[in-house]
Amino acid sequence: MRRPLTALMLVIGLVTTSGQGAASPSHGQALSPLPVPGNWAPAGEPPISHVAAELTQSLPFGTPSPDPGLGAIVPGAPDWASEGLTGDGVKVGIIDVGFEALAGRIGTVLPAAVSVRCYTSVGVSSSSPADCANGELHGTAVAEALTRVAPGVSLYLADPTSSADLARTVAWMTSSGVRVINRSIGGGFEGPGDGTSPYTDSTYGVIDAAVSGGALWVNAAGNAGEDGWQGEWSAAAGDHWLQFSGTDTSNRISLHANDTISVALRWERAWTAGSQDYGVSIFAADSASPLADTSATPDPNGFPVARLASFTAPATGVYELRVWQRPGASATHLQLAILTVADAPLQYHESAGTISTPGDTRSPGELTVGAVQASAPTTIEPYSSQGPTTDGRTKPDIVAVDCIPTTVRLFSTSAFCGTSEAAPFVAGAAALVVQAYPLLTPADLAAWLRSHATPLGSPVPNDTFGAGLLNLGPPPDLTPATTSFVEPPASGTIGSTLLGQPRVDILDTEGRQVMAGPGSTLPVTLALAFGTAGAILTCTGGLTRTAVTGIAAFSGCAIDRAGTYTISATAGSTTAGVSAAFFVRAAGAKGPLSVAAPSSVTYPNRATFAVTAALSSGANAQIILERSTDGGISWTNVVSGTTDSGGHASLASAPSGASRYRVVMVPAAGAPVEVSAPVLVTTIQRLSLAGSVPSGRTVSRGKVLAFTATVGPTDAGVARPKVRFEIYQRVGSRWVLSLGWTVSANSAGQWTTRVNFAYAGSWTVRARALATTTCATSAWSTSLKYTVR
Repeated sequence: MRRPLTALMLVIGLVTTSGQGAASPSHGQALSPLPVPGNWAPAGEPPISHVAAELTQSLPFGTPSPDPGLGAIVPGAPDWASEGLTGDGVKVGIIDVGFEALAGRIGTVLPAAVSVRCYTSVGVSSSSPADCANGELHGTAVAEALTRVAPGVSLYLADPTSSADLARTVAWMTSSGVRVINRSIGGGFEGPGDGTSPYTDSTYGVIDAAVSGGALWVNAAGNAGEDGWQGEWSAAAGDHWLQFSGTDTSNRISLHANDTISVALRWERAWTAGSQDYGVSIFAADSASPLADTSATPDPNGFPVARLASFTAPATGVYELRVWQRPGASATHLQLAILTVADAPLQYHESAGTISTPGDTRSPGELTVGAVQASAPTTIEPYSSQGPTTDGRTKPDIVAVDCIPTTVRLFSTSAFCGTSEAAPFVAGAAALVVQAYPLLTPADLAAWLRSHATPLGSPVPNDTFGAGLLNLGPPPDLTPATTSFVEPPASGTIGSTLLGQPRVDILDTEGRQVMAGPGSTLPVTLALAFGTAGAILTCTGGLTRTAVTGIAAFSGCAIDRAGTYTISATAGSTTAGVSAAFFVRAAGAKGPLSVAAPSSVTYPNRATFAVTAALSSGANAQIILERSTDGGISWTNVVSGTTDSGGHASLASAPSGASRYRVVMVPAAGAPVEVSAPVLVTTIQRLSLAGSVPSGRTVSRGKVLAFTATVGPTDAGVARPKVRFEIYQRVGSRWVLSLGWTVSANSAGQWTTRVNFAYAGSWTVRARALATTTCATSAWSTSLKYTVR
């Protein structure tokens, strides 16, 4: 049965990505420096690397379902809504091909809070919803599905039509505070299928930029479960046509007149230039002359991929796809993918390995979503793309139902089928989790959703269902349970404020900060819990502060008598939290426990912490250096030691990110523990740059050199760094910038780029690691210099 569809092809055009845009997470891209006339110093944008034809996920016919209700769409969601968790205050982005009929739905079917970036042409966008009405209803249906689950969200919508505009769209969203981005779009091959790409404008790099900017990326797995084939090369002796099955060299597909398909073929070979060994031709049934052929549109970099961006059937009938081999080709394994909005399964197909780009990304902050039947949610939709990736990783990550009706009539029945609908159901659920737990990182959020899914298939996870069916489960108990001194009061002197001012967090029953609901704004009151009789605690503005998102920060606190103290904090009926003990000394007395350290240290150097303690007995005291990487919520022991008789000690630690340090002192037996005020130490990244040819050499024109940047630290919990490469040419007496671009390093902190020195002259290459959420910018690397002749 034919699919009555409306979604059209989105072509990523011939434009360059911004020099500040993110690129792919590993491997390298081939770049040719531009000639620099006179003293002109261009901003430097990477040249065109490829043209990627993309489609909205095919909108399969599927089985339309009567609306089963929110609880069947996302189990647990109604209970979350009853607790006030509807995505209120969470910003969610949707990137799609168009939003026809959007304006009339804002404030009715869709939330009132909608911001748009509608692209009227490449590089030109509008903030008017009317400009997103380009005839495409797909994005509007996606928005409706998402807000069905999370009606309280604020939407940020965009329809970029170029890779550069996609990167700019993500930058706009993340800078606006968007926490979840849905993209129900898939594309042809951008790399070998292992989540990496040699292209500078790869979508993988855009995902990395989104995740680094704090947004979970949710991508439809694709609807190519019946439109993919992979296998080993097999041909008759002396023949150059692939045999798909037995001696059959044709893989047939039935199309109606004007049906459009996009074809992509890749083969197992290093993604380097000069790999155009195979291709695909399309024939009318039993015809000897091809109607279309990939040899007319070779990959501009010569990578092992062949694409036919668009073939439109001239008449209703059967068409044959044939794969051919050039003389001398040596690859053994090939993979064929068809992207289409037509109901057109390949004659020879298999579901394994059909995940659409970029659903095979390696990013821990991304979820790839498959689709199951709403009426039988343990049954995978036959068109839902499946894993594994070519390097053996499990995909999809999770599945959700599809074919739920919307007011947008993509079908005559108004059902919206395919992974295009399953993905926004997951994105909407993610928004609810963000509202409940705003401090979750994108990777934590992805892990939360996977861990709460209902397992399907075996083993779990698997390449059909991933971790299983989306399931929010019971709503979190956000009832305030206790208070905690995340910033404890620290010692001081009579007549002066305490060196450390208290910050109190309200925690739920799971020990998480209560940042949503009425419990997040409870008044918090301080009181002396232990200390000298008659002592009075005062704080600027009083001892009671109303918490803001579960935090009450006090200032100007002081105590008027010497002694050892603890402070309690109460909020409503919560269990009172009690601070660690601290000292207040008489005016002029020897200072309290303190720690001093450099404000920053370059990796992998160690920071030295100078400890000063007041010891009434003059004896040595045990001290412990503690570190927190979450703003003071939790502390771990780093190193311990003892003071000398004068109360001094020196401890050392190698930071691996922005860390707070404090010292805990345990004096003689029976005396209370004392805690210092924390100090912040920032890690400065270190970057080294190595070239495949040593610096100072002369190379011939057209020589391709590889440059590998290595960044540290890369410890667990440290944000993945971005590397800025710059190439300069000597023009007269000046070095002028010829090319500059930014990429995301891989998990090992490395990126290799390849540069084709196409023009004579003197050239220099340098790199640096940009600041992350946990580390500071590195110094520029040593410049590598070359003479090109």
